[in-house]
Amino acid sequence: MRMTGVEEDSLMARSVEEVVASFDKMHLQYGFMASHFNDSVCKLVTEVSHHKQMISFLDDSIKNLEHQLRKRDTKLMDRDNSNRVLELDHKLIEKTISELKSENAQLETQNDYLKRKVEKRERVMKRENKRNANIYLKGYMDAQTELRGRDPLRERPFLSTRLDGISI
Repeated sequence: MRMTGVEEDSLMARSVEEVVASFDKMHLQYGFMASHFNDSVCKLVTEVSHHKQMISFLDDSIKNLEHQLRKRDTKLMDRDNSNRVLELDHKLIEKTISELKSENAQLETQNDYLKRKVEKRERVMKRENKRNANIYLKGYMDAQTELRGRDPLRERPFLSTRLDGISI
């Protein structure tokens, strides 16, 4: 069975139409895919741009936070240094106070010693003054006895009690 020319033409026309339809279909599919690919690329470019902006924002935020951290660390170091200086000052003041207390205690001890020494000297001076007065009185009495020829102790017994403990 042979095909006639019209049948062949018709078959060919159908196959050309099918090929064209198939081509159109493929063109549409590739066009759709290309369009979809284009859209995807555009979306990716937009996302990349957005991510770059976010990265830039985050970098700026990190730099800002690092700056604030350095600033805070500096303040803390200054505060720590101030605290250390205050602690050293406090220790120095405590040491000075303890030294002054020690010196004060030494001065009080020395002052007490000097007071005792002064009191002792005053007692010795009083004793010496009494002794000198008694010696003077005895000498005066002896001189009176020699001048008058009598014993004043017999006439005045109260004087004998004063002169009993004195040795010349």
